[in-house]
Amino acid sequence: MRRILLLATVAGRRLAADGVPFIGSRYARRVLVLSAALTAAMVVGLLGYANSSRADVTCSDVFFCMEKTSTPDPVTVGKTLTFTIRAFCATECAFSSEGIRDPLPAGLDFVSASATGKNNPTCTFSESARTVTCAPTVYSTGEPFEATIKVTPSECGTFKNTATDITFGYSASDTFTVNCLPTEKADCKKGGWKDFDFPDQGTCISFVNQNRP
Repeated sequence: MRRILLLATVAGRRLAADGVPFIGSRYARRVLVLSAALTAAMVVGLLGYANSSRADVTCSDVFFCMEKTSTPDPVTVGKTLTFTIRAFCATECAFSSEGIRDPLPAGLDFVSASATGKNNPTCTFSESARTVTCAPTVYSTGEPFEATIKVTPSECGTFKNTATDITFGYSASDTFTVNCLPTEKADCKKGGWKDFDFPDQGTCISFVNQNRP
């Protein structure tokens, strides 16, 4: 916004060089009105994004936001769960050499990770630290950073996963549920088989029968 207003001021002074006072120059007024409109549009757009119900969104201020989603939610043990991390800025405002780190909670097995954005970020997984790191990251509106991390839950329950930009301290969290596999035929009745991602009730019951101790 400072750059926009500075540009408006410089343009107004130059265009008012014919003797017309700066504040009275119709050119300067047009530039200032346009600057104000653009700034208002960016603020409204970012605030609307931050209030989105699609995911947990963290905004450090109105010019930077970071979000994290988990899909599907709920997910069943043994099925693929996908984390998506997105971050952007209203301008080319931030470069993070250390990148974004996402420690995986116990009960989640790493499958793969990739990222898109400027400077071609690369994702790596540390087995000892159980952490996915994607770097470097450049945040902008034209080409925001986006990372996709795939895991397979091995335990059921409610989990919380937090991704953090190490350089700037920005972070975003998401809470999701992992359903246990059915252990009784009753789990498969009344539509319960849908909760376990089985195609029909019969397949769910067959699974229970095959996995009885």
